[in-house]
Amino acid sequence: MSPTSQVWMIMSGRIGIPSFLISLVCFFFLTRATTLNSQNLIKTPELILDHLVTSVADTGGLVFKVQWYYEFEGDSWTGEGTLQILGKDYLKLELPYQEVLIQKSTIMMKYPETDQLIIDHFNRQDPSNIFALFLGEFDLFYVKSAERVGTSLVELLLVGKTMVGFDTLRILVDENSWLPQLIYATAGEDIQVSIQINRVLPLNDPELLIQGEMTAGEIIDLRE
Repeated sequence: MSPTSQVWMIMSGRIGIPSFLISLVCFFFLTRATTLNSQNLIKTPELILDHLVTSVADTGGLVFKVQWYYEFEGDSWTGEGTLQILGKDYLKLELPYQEVLIQKSTIMMKYPETDQLIIDHFNRQDPSNIFALFLGEFDLFYVKSAERVGTSLVELLLVGKTMVGFDTLRILVDENSWLPQLIYATAGEDIQVSIQINRVLPLNDPELLIQGEMTAGEIIDLRE
């Protein structure tokens, strides 16, 4: 298995996942504003997460044009691609070096470089699984703060409840739609993930996501 494959398996939760780092740090730490009060933001952490989950897990489906960056033990990869999400059960990520398809309890990961496809059980309760977060699984995190950034953005700081997986999530959302604009996740000093969302569109054909398949020259099924 290639080093890239190993890193993606870690990021997807099988083994344990920002260019953007300079601008990201500047954005989060130099443009911070006052904490939002109860008159202009949701009052409780539970409702904050409810709004975030509802916005992403749209029952009609959404398409996100993304720039994806991840770093693992000093090595980094970046690329532009498309992320499709339908409710809380279906997800497809297409990047130049990686494709991911989640259909309910199954995850498929394809690596074009090696023409390899890995199939596994999808563990949505794994706090190291970045894809579970996109499908609305925030049970193992709590909201530490919610602060206004600029005039229409809100920065959420989420902290992990366990010692496993991502320890912090910084999510920049639109104050009106609650759709994420930027996600920055860290697991200790070794794993960093930055996902910049450049555009959001409706999902035109959900059936292609529900019925979609993947194939490759080599198929490794880890469910057995």
